[in-house]
Amino acid sequence: TTAVPAVAAAMLVARGDWNVRRMVNVEELDPDPFLAEMKRLGIDWHVREEQLQP
Repeated sequence: TTAVPAVAAAMLVARGDWNVRRMVNVEELDPDPFLAEMKRLGIDWHVREEQLQP
């Protein structure tokens, strides 16, 4: 599973979903296509939000 994120990113760049010529930092890229590609490649993910107690 180590290479799957790199493969997913490479596929997004190759298909033109991510335009790396316009980005300065990876954080500027839309995460939704990446997360969808990860799920398609068999890497499931979940978001868990919690409230911090003061």
